[in-house]
Amino acid sequence: MVAQDGFDRLSVRTVARAAQVSGGTVQHHYATREALLIAAFARTVQNITARLAEVDLGGPLPGALGVLCRQLLPLDEERRRECAVWTALTAAAATHPDLAAEHARALGLFLDAVAAALADAQDAGEVPAGIDPVATAAIVAAAVDGLTLHGVAGSRTGPELTATLDALLAALLTER
Repeated sequence: MVAQDGFDRLSVRTVARAAQVSGGTVQHHYATREALLIAAFARTVQNITARLAEVDLGGPLPGALGVLCRQLLPLDEERRRECAVWTALTAAAATHPDLAAEHARALGLFLDAVAAALADAQDAGEVPAGIDPVATAAIVAAAVDGLTLHGVAGSRTGPELTATLDALLAALLTER
């Protein structure tokens, strides 16, 4: 619902109508609107995390990292919906502490996965020793967030998003 109608239009009533149940049934499971938002965010993160877990990071790092990051970009209808939810609820996190905590948790999972992949690639001699895995993971996450916004807003096409991502990863994974 957030992906279709936006954060502002989500309510117990709209969820109940979409689920074809009573408002009381929805309130039994989600006592507040914020609980609904957290559940929507958590479900989106769960879907994304499951898809990320399927990515094989065993190949050459630039390619594997690109595949991992593409899972977070709005390159098909399912990911476009997830990205719309992610961006709407990330913005809402600025004024909702529980959403901010959920966002920080989800972002931390991605940062940890990218930093670990970079460190492993460094240990294997695939990434220059001078690259800081933690700082580079933060740059990758920031870039993916920005590209996601461009894609959700419709200002960049899928091929433009992936070309930009590939160029960024190539630049990040060379000695500075």
